[in-house]
Amino acid sequence: MMGTIYEKAGTVKIWLGKGDAHLLNIVGPSHIGRYGVMPVVLSFIAQAMRNIQGGRNRLVSLKNAEDSVNRNMAYGFPAPSASEWDILREFFSNPWFQRVWVVQEAVLAKQAVAILGDWEIQWSALGQAALWFQTMGYAVPPPVDKVYAAFGLSEETRQFVDVEHYDAEHYDGELYTLIKPDYNQSTKNVYRNVALFLIKKHRNLLVLSHAGETQTIEQSSWPSWVPDWCYEKAAMPLSISRNPNAYNADGDEPLSTDTLRADTSADGINLQGVQADVIKAYGDQLTSYGFGFKTYQEERDFVGAAWNLLAKRPQPTEGTGEDDTFHTFISTLTAGPSNESVSKGERSGFLKDATRWFLEHLGHQIATVSMAYRMRLALSSKVDSGRFHQAFVRACMDRRFFLTQDGRMGIGPKTMKEGDMIVVLFGGKVPFVVRPSGTRFRFIGECYVPGLMKGEAVEQWRARSCDPEVFELY
Repeated sequence: MMGTIYEKAGTVKIWLGKGDAHLLNIVGPSHIGRYGVMPVVLSFIAQAMRNIQGGRNRLVSLKNAEDSVNRNMAYGFPAPSASEWDILREFFSNPWFQRVWVVQEAVLAKQAVAILGDWEIQWSALGQAALWFQTMGYAVPPPVDKVYAAFGLSEETRQFVDVEHYDAEHYDGELYTLIKPDYNQSTKNVYRNVALFLIKKHRNLLVLSHAGETQTIEQSSWPSWVPDWCYEKAAMPLSISRNPNAYNADGDEPLSTDTLRADTSADGINLQGVQADVIKAYGDQLTSYGFGFKTYQEERDFVGAAWNLLAKRPQPTEGTGEDDTFHTFISTLTAGPSNESVSKGERSGFLKDATRWFLEHLGHQIATVSMAYRMRLALSSKVDSGRFHQAFVRACMDRRFFLTQDGRMGIGPKTMKEGDMIVVLFGGKVPFVVRPSGTRFRFIGECYVPGLMKGEAVEQWRARSCDPEVFELY
């Protein structure tokens, strides 16, 4: 009934609370914040919309992608340390965004308006801005996921609401039924059907980046490949839509929907791919306090333990020197910002940032860096260790560093175990960790492994001219 009301209403008004009419202590008399928190939030939303409409910002690309100060300046935002960012984060932490039924209000409405105190904003603008912040890598609280997800669903839903305007033969009947609400379905079945819908519709495995085995559901009946959107995931997805060309583990090998199970009552899914490696050893997971410039002891311990673990592996393959190993290690910890996807100059600058961070926090462990080079880094004003720190924390948060049987290194899910397999699934831009269980597999999560991110495993499979493996995830 409520769904029908929302759908037929001319405008749905979403009440977010009374707002804050008091002056903010953090601002001066000429600051927009003296009128309350909403003017600050609206200024962020408006600037994000201007960035969307303005297209590509060339000023951002003038410096390293991890230079957050330059990035913010180019996009028209305050410095990363500015207190205004706390106001925006608090806004997106509003309890409304965490309610289960927000989808009805925001998605089914022809037009929706969010109201906070005396201020209001169009839901479409809020959704687009939330999507922009997320895709550009800004560390906005997890509830923002629900904002842009609901916005995306509302855009999807408009294609299906008025069925009379479409030829039914152009749509997969099963997919259409998946987006219709059914309150008799269990949460597990709804999430499973949504995940299957996304895989079939977009013909990729992007949704698997939000799934993975957890300590609480490992022995339960929950399908391991289905995201449990009831719980926040601390690790940021590696495979994200904002940069579809960043990784290409599947070598553009297309996802075959013929192998997927047609019976939506079953919890398993069959996916084609190839086995690439096996996990041999791993370190502790990274627990951190955010993406700021300050380095905590837990972060030092994580990197130090990873470096020590790397030192115990067999000698690198022929032609791989210590410098190459160190560079690959940096690329692993940051999930790629220092690799070939950026220019040589940017890569060199980022490696200098990383080297300085190591010298500042783990200098005694880096035998590959000469004393002369250390002095040059210490005197350089263009090197910023904080940029590396932000990048590696963003990539490694709630993950583990690991080594494989074939001598590779990587970062992956916190619940991995020795003997877990690393596979490349067709339609997936990053490798995945799976755990054999008889003839089937539990899905553990995505991973980053240098040497597998550009389709290397798929190229080897193609050269063998054999059939792909089929992995039944359950």
